[in-house]
Amino acid sequence: MKASFRALVLSASLFSLPFAALADVTLWAVDDMVRINPETGKAFEDSPKQLPGGISGDYRVENAVWSAQDQTVRLDAARNEVVAFQIIIEGEAAKVTVVAATMQGPGETSIPAWQFKLFREWYIRIGEKAGDTADKACMAPLGAGWYPDVAIPLTEARFGNGFSLPSKDFHTPDGSQTPRQQNQAVWVDLFVPMSTKAGLYTGKINVTADGAVHSVNIRLNVWNFAIPNTMNMHAELMNYGQTAGEPDPEVMYRYFRLAQEH
Repeated sequence: MKASFRALVLSASLFSLPFAALADVTLWAVDDMVRINPETGKAFEDSPKQLPGGISGDYRVENAVWSAQDQTVRLDAARNEVVAFQIIIEGEAAKVTVVAATMQGPGETSIPAWQFKLFREWYIRIGEKAGDTADKACMAPLGAGWYPDVAIPLTEARFGNGFSLPSKDFHTPDGSQTPRQQNQAVWVDLFVPMSTKAGLYTGKINVTADGAVHSVNIRLNVWNFAIPNTMNMHAELMNYGQTAGEPDPEVMYRYFRLAQEH
């Protein structure tokens, strides 16, 4: 009787755990040229009427960088180049952390984990009027919704690693609207050092959701040439000459270097 009672108490305690503790997530990835709607999982650029050449099909299964069959992101890069992609985390969890591992290459070569820069994408509400109006730069309107905009480093103490899904962090300025969040995008930058040996490198990014670890595999092909350190062009940076007018040449150089790295 005592043993049966203990088993009954144990069973009851398991079912009384918070839902988030038992929740699970799924992962997929997409390239750096699209924005994923956090409510629907659909790319805003999946809009044949506005962008006939935009992304389409079941890009959760396969796209320019991703294959769900082996949970792998495939990238190509020169030495001294930054390559980027996005991990999409779908589901519910009280605490999510994302950590990159060292990439192993030919022989004993590697790209250390600290060459990854990870960012939590921050969602901004675009209303119906703005979402349906072409702007002065002739950008196609892609509709209202919560657009990923700001990139928050995952090293940031308050809004970085350890976020929940869905999160209460996102809302309109007056607090009246919040997204019905179903997924969270994490932006990944990977810098390939100038000294990197050409060849195939493999690694992982691990996503831990309420203690359960999920992984995205990464296969990086490093080409046998490098992006030069010296810029031999003027980088306007789509600011219509304002950067070129920067009075401090060191500040202007930093702008150009940032553009060159990416």
